[in-house]
Amino acid sequence: MLATCARCRATPAVTRRLIETSLREARGPRPPAPQLSDLTERKLAVLQLTAHGMSNAEIADARVVSHSTANTRVAHVCAKLGVRDRVQAGVVTPGAGSPDHPAID
Repeated sequence: MLATCARCRATPAVTRRLIETSLREARGPRPPAPQLSDLTERKLAVLQLTAHGMSNAEIADARVVSHSTANTRVAHVCAKLGVRDRVQAGVVTPGAGSPDHPAID
C-alpha cells in the first residue's frame, strides 16, 4: 500500500508533480538582465560606490552632493535596473568590491 498525504489523500508522486508544476508556472519567464549601459555616468558611479558598500551619506561625501541627492540617485539606479534594493544593485555590478574600482578615488 502506498503512503498518502493524510489531508489530501494524494500519493507522494502526485504531490511532487503538483508542486513541480506549480513552481514552474509561478516562475514564468525570466525578466531581462539589467542593462548597465542605460545608466548615466553619474548614476553608474553611484552604483559602483553602492556596490562597494558605501552608505548614502558616504556616497554624498564622495560625489560632493547633498544627502537627498545621493538618496535619489540610489533610488533611480535601483529603479532603472529593476532591482529591489541596493544589495541587488551591488550584485549586478561587475567588479563590485574590487580595490581598484573605477569610481573609487
